[in-house]
Amino acid sequence: MSSLPRIEGLQDLAAHQEKIHVTEPQARRLVLAQALEAGDPQGRLVGAVERDQIERDALASSGDPARGEPLDERTYLLARADRLVDLLSHRQPTLSRLAQPPAWQTWLAWVLPLVALLAGALIDRIDNPRQVNLLSPPLLAFLFWNLAVYVMLIVFALRRPGPGVKVPGAWARMAQGLAGRAGSGLRGQVAAHFQLAWWRIGGALEGQRWRRILHLAAAAWGDGVALSIVLGGLVREYRIGWESTLLDLPQVHAFLSALFAPVVALTPLQPFGVDELARLHFGSGADVGRMEARRWVFMYLALIGLLVVLPRLLLAMFAWWRAAWMARSVTVDIGHESFAPVLGRVRPARVTLLLAHAGEGGSTVIEQALRQGEGGPAPRGPRAAPARAP
Repeated sequence: MSSLPRIEGLQDLAAHQEKIHVTEPQARRLVLAQALEAGDPQGRLVGAVERDQIERDALASSGDPARGEPLDERTYLLARADRLVDLLSHRQPTLSRLAQPPAWQTWLAWVLPLVALLAGALIDRIDNPRQVNLLSPPLLAFLFWNLAVYVMLIVFALRRPGPGVKVPGAWARMAQGLAGRAGSGLRGQVAAHFQLAWWRIGGALEGQRWRRILHLAAAAWGDGVALSIVLGGLVREYRIGWESTLLDLPQVHAFLSALFAPVVALTPLQPFGVDELARLHFGSGADVGRMEARRWVFMYLALIGLLVVLPRLLLAMFAWWRAAWMARSVTVDIGHESFAPVLGRVRPARVTLLLAHAGEGGSTVIEQALRQGEGGPAPRGPRAAPARAP
């Protein structure tokens, strides 16, 4: 009966969870190297001979299992990615720039809030530029939109996704669609693979950066609205009041009292009564003095500051802190299927031979071959008899 070998191969890397923690620049270089592996399998951008040399150099600096050295997979992957990206920087500068955060994020973080500031200052903030309507629909819509955003943020913060639920996000789905397009071109394929993998790894980091930009833009919009009210009050005399067809005086008083409750509670401004609101009705014919009009202007400025500008600035600062913290430690799962071809070329495989029956002297011959294969001395013992021709 002949020998029956049994071989145990590598574990399934797609199901194997191995996580390393790297900085954002290191993570971007890792992802770009993997995107090059997936988007250019034929080696048209970096040839097979060059990749083999890069991997040999990376192994020399991280431990070569073939020499009996333990493999530091994190060091190997980072060294390999550094060498690949350095080569791309001379050959494909456009692709190599993917290893850095996009430049447009930097100027967008300044341009978008500036545009919001100008828009808030230039767009007419109330129904009539010569009056301040206490029930102004544009101004109330602006305030309640911000309140709705705060409610949504609280709901999302309290909501916990179910086990195993992974939402790639709109950007990741778009990148996945780009990666599947046949006409994207070689560089486009590599870039699409990079975007897909990066949003899987760094999506939370990018989300915090976008939150910071949007919160700053909302705060700037509030500053613009307040600036518009102040500049308008410098060159004209506002007529303060309210008017409504469906709401009566008690309902208006209850609504405005709830709306301005934070201002009354946190500032020295005094509350208002029903009689005062009755005088402020545009149809009452009462003369509203400048001091009284100025008081209401200050109340609206304080309301915008307390409900819009201050919370948005705090949220932007929190998003900035979260992004900075995440950029220092990005989690990369090297057990993902995208790393299987790379690590499979350097990870040693475990092979178990089960000899059901080796015959007379057969086990000694196999043991001698295995020891010679791993560089050890041949075992001492009886030599196998040479085969004879029939």
